Amino acid sequence: MSVSKGTDSTKLTEKEKALAGLAYNANTPELIADRRRARVLTYKFNNSDPSRDNYISERQTIIRELFGSIGKDFDIEPPFYCDYVCHTSIDLMILKLPNDISLLTSLI
Repeated sequence: MSVSKGTDSTKLTEKEKALAGLAYNANTPELIADRRRARVLTYKFNNSDPSRDNYISERQTIIRELFGSIGKDFDIEPPFYCDYVCHTSIDLMILKLPNDISLLTSLI
């Protein structure tokens, strides 16, 4: 979301302020619900059972629910945590390296 210099931020919702990079109150019902949704989905992702035949497609489905858009070929390994990501897009792939270091192969 882009906000022009003369925009009155008092007319924006707290979520709109956050997306515009402005100071915002994170304790609004909308943002609390967004955080809860992200936590529920990341819990499912982080606790997916790798012994299941379709665990990769299950994880990909969860990640697609979290992100605004994501490319065709991606791999994210648990554990993965986030507060709000529904407005984040990933074009290519994230490679998870040892010690929780993530290598981004495309812009987010």
